[in-house]
Amino acid sequence: MKYKTIYLLTIMMALLVFMGGCAHGTDSGTAVGESTSNAAKETSAAEDSAASFQHLAGNWRLDFHRTDSSLFGTGIQYGNHMGISQDGELDYFIGISAGGTGQCAAQENGIFTVAIEPYERHSSEQEILTLEYCNSDGNESIQMTWHEETLYWVREREPNPATPSDESEPSRTSDADS
Repeated sequence: MKYKTIYLLTIMMALLVFMGGCAHGTDSGTAVGESTSNAAKETSAAEDSAASFQHLAGNWRLDFHRTDSSLFGTGIQYGNHMGISQDGELDYFIGISAGGTGQCAAQENGIFTVAIEPYERHSSEQEILTLEYCNSDGNESIQMTWHEETLYWVREREPNPATPSDESEPSRTSDADS
């Protein structure tokens, strides 16, 4: 993906140089200088975006203390997960009917948008997610706008072999089993 991004930036820079000379009606020396400067700014912006994905990178799960699980019906029992790579590639699933992949794009004020290619298409409308990273007193979370609903994700903890894998899972035994 890194080489794909570099390749696309190179093509964009070449197009900017070409378009700069044609669109402005100036001599090619001036247009090239201006276009090169603009291309450098765009490259810098792309590098800043990549750096901004660093705090998003990792594995996340829904926080049901703040997210309404009834939004997903009984299929939520099959789990949920969101993974974000160092370069902003996102994949997620919630239950049995929601999920897909996409590339995060940095917007203003720490907001990210993602155009999702769904695993299962439910409509012809493009799914756009909005993500906002929060870190309050060391508690990391991502607030996601999903189909006009707000979902809260928390970073998945690394499993500790000395403790049970999921302390929050309800016990499956009943009082009659005791």
